[in-house]
Amino acid sequence: MNFTETWLDKYIQKDIKIKGYQLHREDRENKEGGGAAIYIKDEYDAEKIAGLSSGGVEMVAIYIKRINTINIVIYKPPDASTNDFSTILEKVQEITSRVTKPEPTVIITGDFNFPFIRWIRGSNNGCRWEEKKNSGATTEGRRQLKKLIEVVDRIGLVQVVEEPTREKNTLDLVFTNDVDMFTHIEVTGSSMSDHKRIELTTNLIKNNSQTTRIDKKEY
Repeated sequence: MNFTETWLDKYIQKDIKIKGYQLHREDRENKEGGGAAIYIKDEYDAEKIAGLSSGGVEMVAIYIKRINTINIVIYKPPDASTNDFSTILEKVQEITSRVTKPEPTVIITGDFNFPFIRWIRGSNNGCRWEEKKNSGATTEGRRQLKKLIEVVDRIGLVQVVEEPTREKNTLDLVFTNDVDMFTHIEVTGSSMSDHKRIELTTNLIKNNSQTTRIDKKEY
């Protein structure tokens, strides 16, 4: 289970434990809000390979050796600077280049706050998108989107969420280098957030489909 905007800090520990799950998290530094976290079942024995908070942009990454998968969660607030977002993306690029043989499955999820973009489901040939008419996009926002597209194209990722996740906007995204692993993608309501929940069913483990829940929650 992947979460963004967790609002956690070093004083919150016991209250968020779930029996049978490991928690990997990256909290916002020096002020409240933000944050990224991953819950994963103990049986997968995942390793946290990176965590970074840069100016209010947070990222946490784990490597799941059993299924050779890198799972990354990112939270980029609407007021993030291009420099801070670029720092996170450079780290993502470095992380995904660590494991090369065999090539790992890469999943990047998160709240990227690009309300001016309409995403179009593509094939394994890169990300397809278009800017909405009268989008109100800022120069900073366009720069950040350009940087994101450059990085995910370089890694070889495709964005698979087409439906709106908050009001009429698709803010919460899922990138992967293997679109065929998702047997089901659903955007559904959430009682804990003004963002909808994304549920992904994958076939990463042979003969044993797994459902991954990706939530954005505000406390």
